[in-house]
Amino acid sequence: MRVFFLLLIVLLPRMAASQDVFHIGPWNIGDTREKVLEATEFGPFEPVALTGGLETRHARFLDSKVTVSFVFDASDRVEYIQVWLYEGTDFAEAKKASLGLFDLFSSRFGGASVPGIEVSGAGVDGSTSLDRISLGIVLDRVLGQAPKLGEDFKRKHKVVATTVLDLIPHRNPLNAKLTAQLVHASRHDAFYVFLFLDQTTAPDRRVASNVKLEKL
Repeated sequence: MRVFFLLLIVLLPRMAASQDVFHIGPWNIGDTREKVLEATEFGPFEPVALTGGLETRHARFLDSKVTVSFVFDASDRVEYIQVWLYEGTDFAEAKKASLGLFDLFSSRFGGASVPGIEVSGAGVDGSTSLDRISLGIVLDRVLGQAPKLGEDFKRKHKVVATTVLDLIPHRNPLNAKLTAQLVHASRHDAFYVFLFLDQTTAPDRRVASNVKLEKL
């Protein structure tokens, strides 16, 4: 009985960590529109015509200034939150933001995986999880080459390519489902790094295909 009690003492902190609650600044899934707007220190908030939601370009996340978008459900409560960690043409900055999300998932949610990328062979610690170095290589070889491939598609085939890598934590917080998307869109010749917080019961946000082609 004493051994069992000691095991509980050891395991309970780990169980609590796996049931962590995750917020973006002061905001959470299920917040009312009024509660979102109460955080005036991160304003001004602008309406988003496409979704009927709100957006601020002055939020803080991972020690950086970011854009955060809020989409509301029929009861006018936050259905999902989208964090724009990077938007631009600099692959190095997009890679930095992507690795920052990987570090977050590793420190709080047990690591991360990229669907379609398999890790074979155990590392020195016996783990077969995706590590930071491996993710960096994947980013270099996929997103890093996407601008050149996108230009080739435009010139030779008259199509634009959108390349998306999903980054999924090994476990989710208690209050939300997390999905990161690392994107290059050749139509705009730009990289995007997004983090989505969805309701725990929301459909899977992962893409069906890593590359989508559309006619010009």
